Order: sequence, then structure tokens, then C-alpha cells
Amino acid sequence: MRIRRRVRPGRGAGAFTLVELLVVIAIVGLVSVAAFAVLSHASVAASGAARELQAALVAARDAAMATGRPHGIRLLPDPAFPVSRLADGSIDPSKPLCASRFIPIETAPDYAEGFVVLNIDPGPGLQGFPGKYPRSSTESYPYPGKVLMIEESPVDIFTNLVHPPTSWFWNVRIGDRIRIDGSGTWYTVVGPMTTPNPEMFVNCGTPGVDFQGTKSPLIRYFDSWVEAEYLFLVDGRDDNGDGFVDEGFDGIDNNANGLVDEIGEWEQEAWSDAQAQAFFQSRRYVISRRPVPSPGGVPVTLPSSTVIDLSTWSTTRERSRLPVNAYSGEADILIGPRGDVMPTTVYSTPASTPFGAPFLHFWIADRSDVFDPDLSATPRLPVLGDEDPGNGRALRGSPFLVSMNARSGRIESTTPTPIGSSTAGAGRDPGFPFRAVEQGGR
Repeated sequence: MRIRRRVRPGRGAGAFTLVELLVVIAIVGLVSVAAFAVLSHASVAASGAARELQAALVAARDAAMATGRPHGIRLLPDPAFPVSRLADGSIDPSKPLCASRFIPIETAPDYAEGFVVLNIDPGPGLQGFPGKYPRSSTESYPYPGKVLMIEESPVDIFTNLVHPPTSWFWNVRIGDRIRIDGSGTWYTVVGPMTTPNPEMFVNCGTPGVDFQGTKSPLIRYFDSWVEAEYLFLVDGRDDNGDGFVDEGFDGIDNNANGLVDEIGEWEQEAWSDAQAQAFFQSRRYVISRRPVPSPGGVPVTLPSSTVIDLSTWSTTRERSRLPVNAYSGEADILIGPRGDVMPTTVYSTPASTPFGAPFLHFWIADRSDVFDPDLSATPRLPVLGDEDPGNGRALRGSPFLVSMNARSGRIESTTPTPIGSSTAGAGRDPGFPFRAVEQGGR
């Protein structure tokens, strides 16, 4: 009988001890971290920014439901990308725009100081009246031909009682709403704004420079000449029956001539029948203001180098789809007590709100993935999923998409769907990355 000798297995040439294996794994891990540190950091930061934004929107919704008053957030432009402006003071839509901070907002208190008079007669005016049209360097507001005007009533002409003064200039803003005698039509303030400013405060410019006088270029006679403040309004109706509401101030190129809200687009505005019967009588009024930062609200900065990319906000809308203010570069998201999103446009109609109903989309990315729009290309910004063309215009990070249903208030965070070479059948549609969310999928 053969007796087999048990031999203790020795250490082979290709074998590793547990300690050596752990050392190898550690080395591989360190090399991997070093190779992908930037990408991983960008992805983690974008994910954290998405969670922070989502928490802020939920907090605003809860505050609105608890108080019964609208609350929201205001996105503030990123200082690393200075805002570029056109000659009329509005934001240049061909330049990159992004936000890196936000602040809580709520509706401002109503304003009702003094009395007003509805006016159909321009009457005497000093040099500088009616005021320079903000979208033109040479034209004035189309008054009295097309736009409505309401003016301060310093004295009641029937009782000779002096009224408290108003304080509209540099206090009331374009986009605020005004109602006469507490009922009837809400009119929208559209001017004057001789000196363009990001907050769009109404003003008639600098005394002695833009107009004669010390307070206003509009004068009225009550025993002596008195300077009176004034506001230009639109009525929120389609007065000429062409299918557009207040097309002279709606943020849309209605006549397709490449210009937005030029003088040629204006329609003849009109007072309501009831109010048209009481011209020159002193009337009470109330102005409902656009949202303002909440008292004690502190700006919140997104993590690390992440931003909310707003580029092409008014053209092809290839990144975020939000209602950006054309003069400040800010975007107000206001949520009502029922959880729905309330339009915050400065115009009298929400038709100009640049997001596809009923969704708002926040495109969160690394600051290094913000590019100048290429006006000669379609799409104008680098496409998610495309290979690097070699000119540095390629997305290297992993963006996140926070989407909010404007009707239900539902909020979700996803990763955008690529429309690059792997999905060429999408036809390079800029709306493709948002389609999964809008159609109910993830």
C-alpha cells in the first residue's frame, strides 16, 4: 500500500498574503481618488446643492400654507459672472447667466398713501415729460396716444382740501398692480423709468438733468403750480382684438421684427367703463407690490462651486427654465398657500413666463460647466452626452435637475437625460433633458 505524504502547501510565486492584498487595494483606491477627485467633488457638490434648493422650496411652501400668504425664494446672480447689459439696461440674453445664492421672499405690504386722479388730458408738462421709454434711447412713453396715466391728487378740486402726498418715485416698481376705489380692474404699472435700475423703480430721472423741476415734470394748477407724481399703466386686456394682451409691454416680440416691446407694438389701452365716468375726481387706490426679501432673511450660498445655470433663459432655454427678470437677472419663485406656483412676471400677463407649463426646472452644475452661448450653433450650449470637440466646450461634471410642478407644488431631484450622440434621435431638442420629468418618469 502506497502511503501518501501530506505536504503542507507552500507559498506560490503568484500568491499574496492578506496584508499585501489590502495594500494593493489601498493603492488602487488612492490612484482612483486622485484621478477622479475633481469629478467626484463636482458631482457631490451638485447633489448637495440640489438637496439644499429642494429644502428651501419646501420651507417656502410650508410657510405659505402656515401663514396664508405667498412665500418663496429669489435667485441672485453669481458674482463670478458679471451681468452684461444692453443699451436699455436689460440683461444681454446672449451672455452666460447663473445664480449661486438665494434669499427668502414674500409679498410686500400694500401701498395706499394719498389720492389719485384718472387723467385723459396730458395738460401742461415741463421738459422731461412724459419720460424716456426704457427700451429706446430716443423715444418717449406713448402717452397720451396709447398708455394710460394716473396722477397724484394734491388737492380735492370740489372741497379744496389738501391731500397727503404720494411717494411713488423710487418706491413703486414696474410690475406692481393698482386698483382704483377697491374694486374693478387691476392695472399694471409700466412706468415711467427714465433712469433704468435693476429693481425697476419708477422714476423721472435726475432733477435739473432729465427734467425741469424738483419732484416731477408734471405740473397742475391749484391756486399755484404744483408738481405731481404720475404712473403709466396698462389694463390687462386685449383691447384691439389681435389675440395679444398688452403687447407693448409683455416681453414678447409680437410682430416678429427682432425687437421686443418697441413703441410700434403698443395697442390703445382703455379705462374700464365705470372708471371712465369719474375723471378728475379724487379717488382712493391700493397698490399691490411685487415680492420683496423677507424681514431678517439671509442669503444662502450654494455649496462649493455649484451654480444654477440660467444661460439662454429667454431664447432656447437649454438650462434652467425659470421666470428671470430681464433687468435684474434675478428669478422669483413664489408659492401660494395651496402649494401652487404664482406667476411673478413684471408684465400684466403670465404669457411671457419662460417655462413650459406646468413645470419649473433648476439646472444645477459646476461653475466650470457654464459657457457663453454660441449663437452660430444649435443648440447654443454644450450638449450633455456629447464628446469633447477639443475646444474646451464640453460638460465634465454631472449636473442635477430640480423640477417643480407649478400646479401641484411637487418637487423632485433627478439627473438630466443626455441628448448627445447616444440619443441622436432626439433631434437635438433642448427640451429633451426635461421630458422624463414632465411626462411623469424619472
